[in-house]
Amino acid sequence: MKQKGQVDPKEKWNDVVEEHRLLMSTAAVGFGCSGAGWIYLHTTGSSILTSTTVSPSFFLFPPILLSIITLAAMILAILFCALKPIIRIRRHYLPMLSLQFSIAVVTGAFLVHAVTYLTSNKEKVIELSTANSASLVHVTLEGISTILSILLLLASNEHREKTLVKYNVAKFSLEGMGFMEILKRGFYYLLKHFWQILLVFILFIFLGRLFSLLVLSPWEKSIYLEEQALIAWFLDNNFAVGSTLPADIAQRVNSFYWMQQVYLIINNAVNSTFYYIALGVSVYMVIKSYRGAFVTIGRSFSRVKKNFLHLIIVSIIFSFLYNLGIRALIIPGIIVYVICIMVFPNVTVIGKYKILENFGRSKDLLKKNIMRTGIFSVVIILLKLLVQTPVGSLSDRILEGFGSTAVLEDWVTNPLANAGSYVIFEFLDSVIRAPIGTIETVFVAIMFIDLRARTRDRIELLSASSSKSARNDARKQRPMDQRIKKATRCRSCGIFVPPGTWRCPNCKEAI
Repeated sequence: MKQKGQVDPKEKWNDVVEEHRLLMSTAAVGFGCSGAGWIYLHTTGSSILTSTTVSPSFFLFPPILLSIITLAAMILAILFCALKPIIRIRRHYLPMLSLQFSIAVVTGAFLVHAVTYLTSNKEKVIELSTANSASLVHVTLEGISTILSILLLLASNEHREKTLVKYNVAKFSLEGMGFMEILKRGFYYLLKHFWQILLVFILFIFLGRLFSLLVLSPWEKSIYLEEQALIAWFLDNNFAVGSTLPADIAQRVNSFYWMQQVYLIINNAVNSTFYYIALGVSVYMVIKSYRGAFVTIGRSFSRVKKNFLHLIIVSIIFSFLYNLGIRALIIPGIIVYVICIMVFPNVTVIGKYKILENFGRSKDLLKKNIMRTGIFSVVIILLKLLVQTPVGSLSDRILEGFGSTAVLEDWVTNPLANAGSYVIFEFLDSVIRAPIGTIETVFVAIMFIDLRARTRDRIELLSASSSKSARNDARKQRPMDQRIKKATRCRSCGIFVPPGTWRCPNCKEAI
């Protein structure tokens, strides 16, 4: 019975959940409005100015309004964290407060930047909206705003009360499951940890895009220039399909083809590496939550960091093997996926094997379960393709509507042109594609739990059977005189009778 003045832990937990949702909502509103303002200013706004007769105030009204909403949301989040007694600013809340303050400053800088547009004449606005995107200050503000917005969402998701950890309990037991039970539990944990997993994937997919952008851009530019040179040669020489190419041009075409294929494989492998790093961290969260532990993104990173180097190397190996297999005949890629996908929970959850040993342990889990795992892996791949195809098409259509094609072409020829817009497009594409990773994560985690349980049950069964067989073998190996030393032999019929028996139970003769 609750004493007078005592707070019910369940009610306190509900209060924390509601406050967490409010904080996440303010962060999401601020981030969404800030991103929408940047996109409008870089793409649609300049198109409107160059195609219609509009005043600068009409052009700048949407981004200014979005900036005001962003600033209000950030201020609300700061006041909310500072004034609420249940989430009094403590040691682990200071980063969140500093992030919110930083984003508020950046948003204010954007507001001042927009006002400078408003005070300019139309010609100046057109000049700034088309050329100033290459400005170092402008690009820096965009990058800081985008990165801090991601970090704010990550920090906001960590808003939990540590004293309530004990109220998080395991809902299911660690046991082998049927097909429908795996689907049921998978979707349960997908809904439970969707936003946490989504934020991890958004962060790592975006980092993968930026890494690919910075490292592989010179290679992409050389491929693009070679392609344009070959197209120019075909046009200048009126080349007809079916005609014989000169030896030097044929060699250039062949080299261009293989250079393009190698680039696509490496680029996909780089992006996949960051994707599967996110999967490894997220799988840790789901499995620990399944076991009844209290998990957050920060806790997961702190636990995984000791094996983070192993996770990176394993992700690189898996990504190259998987992408090579998929590009070869698809079937080899599926085989690699089935055999090696359990390497990620081995690294992050078990964490006691060497790098290459994790692949062997992943294969060992499939013993007696290869068909079952293969079916579930195909289901996961089909679910990914089912979501990825329409999502990718939708992403391309949305970004093309904002002028992404022109931005990408400008980036290849001049990396400083529209750099901010390019980063925004890459981030939006990461956000759109990140939900695919949440589906894969939960089902890989549930499959790992199922396989571990089945392997444990099989080992226990074999152990019990072997111990019984060992006892029988030990008894048979004893000499006959030791096995019958407690018995007495009947002189008439020859059978052995227990000691203390004076008459044979078979022939009734006296012993």
